[in-house]
Amino acid sequence: MARPQKDPTDLRKRWDALYVTPAERAAVKAAAAEAGLSASQYLLSLHMNGHVTNRDDWRRSVQLLTVVTQQLDVIARSSPGAEGTVGTPLQSLEIARSLLNLERWIRDQVMPWTAVRRDCNQDDNGGDAC
Repeated sequence: MARPQKDPTDLRKRWDALYVTPAERAAVKAAAAEAGLSASQYLLSLHMNGHVTNRDDWRRSVQLLTVVTQQLDVIARSSPGAEGTVGTPLQSLEIARSLLNLERWIRDQVMPWTAVRRDCNQDDNGGDAC
């Protein structure tokens, strides 16, 4: 069975309308390569979105979501018994601690500039003693 034809408005055709110097072309190709895109994909992304979405950022996001899903699964499996059963207050605190640790890990991964040194103690005035 043959592949269905694309709508004519979805067909992409070669467009040779750019006039650039060799240095400009090299700069565009380098920026595209850094973003993990072809020059064509890079220029279209820049035009359509006003910015370029780096494929490595997308891959990293998928990896982070995978880790989060795995950690949530571990937390869910460690929760008390079957449906309708109530755990002890200590078990509830342990789950809350696990969720808080996961939230901190996510924040540290996504916004590393907000990471705080958790090995520091606060001084008596509430300030950092590091």
